Amino acid sequence: MILLVCFLFGRLYGVSGWSFLKYLLWAMLLVLPVHLFSAMLTFYRQNWFKTTIKFLLLNMLGFISLVILFILFFFITLLFP
Repeated sequence: MILLVCFLFGRLYGVSGWSFLKYLLWAMLLVLPVHLFSAMLTFYRQNWFKTTIKFLLLNMLGFISLVILFILFFFITLLFP
């Protein structure tokens, strides 16, 4: 939900040009990882160290999968225009 609101504020900033929306967008993008970490801490009910390790591992795996998908779709696009 937070990410959808970020997209909304980004689109509104692009259309209207109101500068306060840019700052609000950046604030929300900075709050997103904090919210995710807090949600993981509440859900798993473990200490900070274990939750931090899980948070970092899940984010690294997500980033690696995005890079792999980007490369895969890039080559598919080159092969089948």
